[in-house]
Amino acid sequence: MPELPEVESLSLALKEVLGSGRKILRTLVFDSKLRSLDRLAGDTLYRPERIGKGLYFPLAGGDFLQVHLRMTGRLLHHSLSREFLRYERLRLEFEEGVLSLLDPRRFATVMVVETIPQRRALDIVKDQVTAEELWERGLRKGTTIKSFLLDQSILAGIGNIYASEILHRAGIDPRRAVSSLSLTEWKAILNSASAILGLAISCRGTTISDWRDLFGRPGGYQRYLKVYGREGKPCFRCGQLLKRLKIGGRSTYFCQVCQK
Repeated sequence: MPELPEVESLSLALKEVLGSGRKILRTLVFDSKLRSLDRLAGDTLYRPERIGKGLYFPLAGGDFLQVHLRMTGRLLHHSLSREFLRYERLRLEFEEGVLSLLDPRRFATVMVVETIPQRRALDIVKDQVTAEELWERGLRKGTTIKSFLLDQSILAGIGNIYASEILHRAGIDPRRAVSSLSLTEWKAILNSASAILGLAISCRGTTISDWRDLFGRPGGYQRYLKVYGREGKPCFRCGQLLKRLKIGGRSTYFCQVCQK
C-alpha cells in the first residue's frame, strides 16, 4: 500500500508534470466504478495537494479531483497510446501526455468533491510537529506505540513499513504502551521519523511488490530497510535475529535486543 513517502513523491512529480494546469482533452473510463468521471473532459487539472495518503487536484470549475490509491493503485504519466494498459481503470488525455490509473485490485477511489477536507492529523513532513505534542497525545491513549503510529486520525500517512522502520531506528519496542513513553523517547521517534520519511521521499518510496512512481520506475528505499520483511535475519545493529509478530492485525518486525 502506498504510504506517505510514495504519495508525497508522486505529488511532487505531478506538480512538475501539470505545471500551471493541463486541459483534459478526453477521459476514458475502463471501470464501471469510475463511470461518473466521464464529465472531466474539457476541465483543467491543476497541481495536487497531498493530505495524508490522499491527493486533491483542483479543477477549473472550483471542485477537486480526489484520489486515494489504497492497496495497489498507482498513477502513470506516459505518451499518448491507444493501447489499453494492463490494470488500467482510468485515462486522462492531455495535449501532451496521458495520466492513467493502474490498479490490479481495484480498491483505489477517484471522485470529484466540492472541498478539500480539513486536516486534523499531524503530518510529520508538512507540519512542525513537536515531541511534546506527540507525548501529550500518547498519554491519553490506551494502545501500543505501533498502533499509535498507524492511527491516521493522529499521524497522517505513516503505514506498516515505515512504522516498523521508525521504531527500530528509535530503539523502541513496538509492543510498548504508548502512554509509557518518555519525552526523550518521543524525541527519538520524531527524529527517526523525520529522517526515514525524508530519505524515503527522495528515493521515490519503497517498492516491495506493486509500487512504481509516476513514470513507471520502482522506488529505491527498499535498499535501506533495516527490519521490515527481514524476519529471521540478523539485525544490522546487534546481530540478533529479527522477530515478526502481529499487532492490531498487522505484521510488525523488530529486534528484541535493540528495541526496549
